[in-house]
Amino acid sequence: MVSYELDQRDRQILHLLQTNARSISTETIGEEIGIAASTVRNRINKMEDAGIIRGYHPEIDYNAAGHPLHYLFLCYAPAAERDEIVREVLESVPGVVRVNELIDSEINVVVEVIAEDAETLDRSNKGLKERGLDVKRGEVYKKTHVQPYDHFGADYDDTDGSA
Repeated sequence: MVSYELDQRDRQILHLLQTNARSISTETIGEEIGIAASTVRNRINKMEDAGIIRGYHPEIDYNAAGHPLHYLFLCYAPAAERDEIVREVLESVPGVVRVNELIDSEINVVVEVIAEDAETLDRSNKGLKERGLDVKRGEVYKKTHVQPYDHFGADYDDTDGSA
């Protein structure tokens, strides 16, 4: 990965991408923040190369998509084995869509699982345990609410970022 330091223009681009990455064009972003579309594309490419932007993912209503069980497994993994366990979980446990590693404590791994029925959820639970996770408890999602990180902000008056 390439080292890259964000300036105000980059933060403005990130804010707009977080708000509506699917349908906003580089031309629209450029018009919003006062730079050329080609400059926006170049900046996005640099942020992708640096690993700042890692992908563009849809927000899915799993319930509407026929997968009504959206579950969080709150787990513990020994620190020395955690990286390997997480890799195995991501590669082979059914329904896993995300794993978050937390600072060492009683719960240091949170596994997000999507399932269409209780049987699938049970297979996921068994798979986590087989790979070395100590499942402490589980929580069912009711709703997820998301908003762009406000530090990137929509304040376009600060033009200290150069094109």
